[in-house]
Amino acid sequence: MQCGQCGSDNRSGRRFCSGCGALLTVACPGCGFANAVDEKFCGGCGTDLAVSALPAAPVLETERKYVTLLFADIRGSLEIIADRDPEEAQAVLDPVLERSSVRSTPLAARSTAPMATA
Repeated sequence: MQCGQCGSDNRSGRRFCSGCGALLTVACPGCGFANAVDEKFCGGCGTDLAVSALPAAPVLETERKYVTLLFADIRGSLEIIADRDPEEAQAVLDPVLERSSVRSTPLAARSTAPMATA
């Protein structure tokens, strides 16, 4: 088989060119028959090789959202919960986390006016 890109002669059964690495055959999505890259229809079953075997991917609608994250370290927390069960450790830390969490307001709702100082 001769490569369509570089013209190198390749032994039968190769999928890629020994001279340039180009794809020599395309497997039919219907029957798996090896077809030359430039063939439009499968030599094994007649399937149109230009038609993709995969359905078109759905168009995803996206939306950009702004998120505020707060990372905090509770000093000495590992020593406090080191030898406790996970449920017990959670019971100890939950009240602290509840008091420290603050509901953030959306970025657009924040005032840009300077704050008065006393």
